[in-house]
Amino acid sequence: MSGKRGGSFIFVAVLFFLVVGITPAVYAYTIDIESLNIVNGTVPGPYTLGTYMYGSSGLSGTSPPDSYSWSGDPTFDPAAGNDTDWRWVQATTNLVVWDLGTLSDTVYVFPSIDHGPSIYESLEFTVFGVPSDPTSPLWIPADLQTVYADGWIDYGTPVESDDWASEWVFPVEVRYIGIYANYSMTIFEDAGHTTWNSLYDSDPTTPGWQSFDAEIDAVGVPVTTTVPEPSTILLVGVGSAGIVWLRRKRTF
Repeated sequence: MSGKRGGSFIFVAVLFFLVVGITPAVYAYTIDIESLNIVNGTVPGPYTLGTYMYGSSGLSGTSPPDSYSWSGDPTFDPAAGNDTDWRWVQATTNLVVWDLGTLSDTVYVFPSIDHGPSIYESLEFTVFGVPSDPTSPLWIPADLQTVYADGWIDYGTPVESDDWASEWVFPVEVRYIGIYANYSMTIFEDAGHTTWNSLYDSDPTTPGWQSFDAEIDAVGVPVTTTVPEPSTILLVGVGSAGIVWLRRKRTF
């Protein structure tokens, strides 16, 4: 009975998000760090990157690949959020929007880490999407699927500012991605924790982590290639063999 109720709840929740959506300001994401699917590697390619549209706090800057330090730009540079180049735009109280240029149900988020602890700091945001109207007040929340410990490049050093890139999955395909970082993500070290200790706490032994801003280097979507099914390959092979047999028969 409980399984049926759980399935019904999930169906209703997905239907609600598809039809109504949600405003990011009232949506909070809580995870248990021990339940994360963590891959000790880089984000798999190939993937294409989206284009920053609007919404940043007005701060952009650079984080060196081998350091958690950062330097801000004298004036805001929107292009800093378009490439995996250690240049980022900041997300805080506004929904920061990118155009993926295509429809996809999966999005990669490449953060820049400017202080530790690393895995907490790289997940201080939530991800939303809409299929066609980036000015819509109602956005569909994504589900955190996988975290890639080595980001987009593995230098083999313990402190890299591109580490812990994340993969988020939607119930439908979306084109516009919105990232929100105003206390929207709370991370606990295990399922028994229900509260966090202090804002911007950098001590990984405390129960939880919650932060106010995120530096986003880029967002992207996987590029999929169509692989013929075995049955299709078999049909092509049989057809080719038949053509060869007919040609031989006509020769004789």
